[in-house]
Amino acid sequence: MTLAQNERTLFTFLSDTGRSTLPTFIRTNNANDDFLLITPDYLYDYFEPLFRKEPYTSDIKSLWKLTDAILRKVDDNPLHSSIIKTLSLIYMINQSEKLAPTIDVITSLFGLVTGEVSIVLAALTTLQEQKHVVYRKRSNHFLQLKSGANHDIYHKIKDDANRQKNDFELISALNEIVADNYLFPTQYNGEMAITRYFKFQFLNAASLSDIPALQQMLSSFDADGIVFGILLQPTSDIDIIQQQLMDISAENNRMVFILPKSTPDINEAVLEYRVISELYEQAQGDETLLAELDIYLDDLNELISAFIDSYQKPENKCSAFYAMGQKQAISRKAQLSNCLSDICTQIFTHTPVIKNETINQNLLTTASNKSRFKVLHALLSKQLEPQLGLAGSGQEVSFVRSLLLANGLIANLDSAPSIITRNTPNANIQHVLDIIDEFFQQAHLQELNFEQLYHQLIAPEKHIGLKRGVIPIFISLVAHQYKNTLIVKTNDTEFELSAPILQSINDNPSAFTASFSSWDTNKIAYVEKLEDAFQDHILESEKDYHSFSYLMRAMQHWYISLPQITKNLKNRYVGAEDPTPISTEQRQFMQALQQPAPNARKFLFEQLPTIFSFNEASEDTAIAISLVKHQMDEIKPCLLEKILDDLTELFADTMTAGTSLTSAVQDFIDSLSDRTKCHTFDGIYGKIMPVILENDSDSISFIEKIARATTGLRIDDWSEATIRKFATMIEKAKAEIYEYDCTSAHQSPDTSSSQYEIRFANNVHNLRSFNKVECSKMATLLQNELISALDEAGQSVSPEEKRQILIEIIERLC
Repeated sequence: MTLAQNERTLFTFLSDTGRSTLPTFIRTNNANDDFLLITPDYLYDYFEPLFRKEPYTSDIKSLWKLTDAILRKVDDNPLHSSIIKTLSLIYMINQSEKLAPTIDVITSLFGLVTGEVSIVLAALTTLQEQKHVVYRKRSNHFLQLKSGANHDIYHKIKDDANRQKNDFELISALNEIVADNYLFPTQYNGEMAITRYFKFQFLNAASLSDIPALQQMLSSFDADGIVFGILLQPTSDIDIIQQQLMDISAENNRMVFILPKSTPDINEAVLEYRVISELYEQAQGDETLLAELDIYLDDLNELISAFIDSYQKPENKCSAFYAMGQKQAISRKAQLSNCLSDICTQIFTHTPVIKNETINQNLLTTASNKSRFKVLHALLSKQLEPQLGLAGSGQEVSFVRSLLLANGLIANLDSAPSIITRNTPNANIQHVLDIIDEFFQQAHLQELNFEQLYHQLIAPEKHIGLKRGVIPIFISLVAHQYKNTLIVKTNDTEFELSAPILQSINDNPSAFTASFSSWDTNKIAYVEKLEDAFQDHILESEKDYHSFSYLMRAMQHWYISLPQITKNLKNRYVGAEDPTPISTEQRQFMQALQQPAPNARKFLFEQLPTIFSFNEASEDTAIAISLVKHQMDEIKPCLLEKILDDLTELFADTMTAGTSLTSAVQDFIDSLSDRTKCHTFDGIYGKIMPVILENDSDSISFIEKIARATTGLRIDDWSEATIRKFATMIEKAKAEIYEYDCTSAHQSPDTSSSQYEIRFANNVHNLRSFNKVECSKMATLLQNELISALDEAGQSVSPEEKRQILIEIIERLC
């Protein structure tokens, strides 16, 4: 025991005359003739001021605070107080091998003082069962102080345990406790650079007769084997059980059995452990109660751990071990580990040595998963790049060198890499590659589930036992040669053979299948023709994964690039004639591209031939698709051409062969009076007239401008209704302009009272006229706001400036 202050020592205790010292004790009790003994609690009283001064983080200060709280509850009984102080002092000294806080020690210390040991035992019983401030640990029988916490926690535990007793199963409770308990074949793992492990599980001796259940239990755990700790019953026949263990382990060499020489009654302790664990969860927030429950939990933990150690620690000589059909001579933990290593060596005869434990495991870290993704992406690329496109010293580079380069699975890594899957130097790796290749060969004949492949690579009975971390890389090496015809599907949806898909297969192999498409010259010609037709929309990066999704996406890119008018039209505009309906094939083709099937192969080789009335995909099918594409591409250019013809005919007085739209419009402009040219027409006509007067020499540009002025939309966004509206409005606009021109020619400027004329300086058409109109309520409100704004400006803006502002506004509107 070390204290922060040293003004009180054993020397001062023996020599000083102050309170709680030896001289004071002698002086106070000198009148008695009895042989007096100083008990440890007297020392506690002497050093108690120093305990108070200890730092808050020290164990001594924590013990003093606990002791002080307990003494407040038991200060009515001097013997109780003495026992509490003594226990506290023993724990402060903390040398249990010399002075243990046991009943024997306490009775020895205070038995002579009280005269009878029974008095001391009665005091301890009271402190345990009534005051609830002393707890006798089951694991080592030490007496431990506890707060009492105003909770009758002892009886609460007993009551809850009695309620749960009927539904309690010892075997289930023990297996919950050892849920994360594994034993490792250390020697094998070191030699093979892998992590294999055996699950530890308790088993009732009566369950040994149900072999299928044991085998089911073995397959249900994600472990390489299972070690059963046998729970014996009082009626168990040891000779019969020993024979069962040898017979079962001979037939199931991944099962190891531990048979105890005796089974202590652990039932009550495990039941209380479960009850206290539940109470612990319910007591969150009550720190005092949690501290008391911790005492019970720690004690039961030690007791249950000792029970488990009696199985798992051969050096305790509490159990016998059975494996591989015989009783094993195991007396040390290293021997048990070596036995597990021998089992792994016998079972996993074709496991390849992969000297990179970060990838050679079932569950990769996030960083390792990302690195593996980069390697898979590189291996599945259409063209392998030097160093697989991986530079630096990242984990992905380590994977390539330790898994691929070191095992001869890739050649010319620095210049022109090529994948090697035949005649590799490592026989076990070659065996793995052969199994994967055989799987793909069989998939040529029928669609196969990837679960079949994973079972062969992982299942112990297949003697490979690969870890899932490396499987996607091996699959990508073999699948590279089948890149053009391999079909990977899930839920009838085809996916690109990509890094994400391989990782998804690795997570859930049973959800994915592999098959191959039949490939002939017709399909080759079909794909080549479609590539030619949609080459402007093919992204080379999308071709890297060797699926046909890139071609379907090219069609989608083309569809998205089309103007809205092409997507919307159901009839082809042919001018004044009746519109020509879009063909059924065109409509269905466009609809198919709006929501294409998720399976690209099915879309290209089944859906499209059906739309175009072909039995199969062929060069003729591709030609038909290309023709429709050409027709759809020409919808807008044809529309512009027809509009050009219609406008030329509309503005030309007499249609002469070869007359251009620009010439026809200019003739129309020249036929108008200056007064008409200077007039600002009402409504939509006021937007059309400036376009006509501008008469852009580029006919297409002119059409786009006049179309926007007439309909408010660009031609790209037109619909059939917009086309009809344009044709009607442009005719009305011409008629309105012509009528005004004729009327104004016979009208004197001085007599017109229905329009205004204004002349602007520095304007090409400096004279502008516009009609007088009736103002709406909203226009009147705007007028009032303008007048109000002008009035509010007051003298800060001169009348001349106000006029200038109004004139400039009018000029913008004319």
